Amino acid sequence: MIGINGVLVFLFAAGVGGQIPSLGFCPEFPPMSDFNLNRFLGKWYEVERYFQISEVASRCVVTDYAKAPSGRIYVSNEVTNRLFHDWC
Repeated sequence: MIGINGVLVFLFAAGVGGQIPSLGFCPEFPPMSDFNLNRFLGKWYEVERYFQISEVASRCVVTDYAKAPSGRIYVSNEVTNRLFHDWC
């Protein structure tokens, strides 16, 4: 008979199996052939996210992609602090 510890270990293992981090190398993905940078620039609003302990108290995440005259892409992230309701 499987005890409560066996059931808990099984549930814990099933829960952590879906996490993204792992040992090893990242897979190589080819760049998109028809990527349109100008359509990508601007503000993006977070709809979904993976759990990260550093984001527990954050909400309303906005990321802004901007192109500098030099051609560099600047990324700015803004979040609302869930505890104090102010921008970080």
